[in-house]
Amino acid sequence: MSEPSIILSGPQYLALDRPDLYFIVNQAIPKPGIVILAGEPKIGKSFLALQLAKHVAEGIEWGDKSTKASRVLYLVLEAEMVWYDRVRKLDQMGFRLPPTLFFPHPEFKPNWTNLAEPRTQDWLRRVVRESNPDLVILDPLREIHSADEQDSTQMKIVGDCLTDIFAGRALLVVHHMKKIAAEVEAPDPIQSVRGSSYITGKADAIWLLHGNTLRMVPRFALRESKSVLQDSVTGLWHFVNGHVPQGELPGDV
Repeated sequence: MSEPSIILSGPQYLALDRPDLYFIVNQAIPKPGIVILAGEPKIGKSFLALQLAKHVAEGIEWGDKSTKASRVLYLVLEAEMVWYDRVRKLDQMGFRLPPTLFFPHPEFKPNWTNLAEPRTQDWLRRVVRESNPDLVILDPLREIHSADEQDSTQMKIVGDCLTDIFAGRALLVVHHMKKIAAEVEAPDPIQSVRGSSYITGKADAIWLLHGNTLRMVPRFALRESKSVLQDSVTGLWHFVNGHVPQGELPGDV
């Protein structure tokens, strides 16, 4: 059976010849599809995901990639109050999130989440039903399940639940990477994602944020490496290949 051909679908995005698929971020985030954004703890994955969410919600270019203005649901699954304080401070400095970006209020979130439990599944389905997003950002994967990430059988259950609950939507999953030896300057994204190979096998694209490089390995396009820098004050990222994301604070370089 031949691979589906790639065709142009309008001026902004590339799409496969499937009527149910298009790209929310050109050649980067397909809908439907699953993208994993991995990186070391505290490296700034959430800031990168937050910027992406803003750009998609407003339909503005992200790096050198066009976006399709879409409804975004950002599921904050850990340190909610830290998150809201972070967002408030960014808003005061000029980085304002659009009203189409959904942050479920903490009082509506269960005290704990586990995809194996019906109440977690029911909560997620209700949030999705009420917000009807095109793109869901789940941050982080570890906080939505209690499975052994090294066990392929257990992770298949997690993956099947996510695929069912977010069917027909784009899903960006924030995840951790394995411990990599310090001398490895350019780790392979596929081999660097923490957990069993089932996790990477489920995804349509793997992104690895490591050092000042964002490496992107999709099924549907060529690999890409983007040079990025994080602002030490705001935590926001800049692409340094000649394209600076819009919505940054004035004067940032």
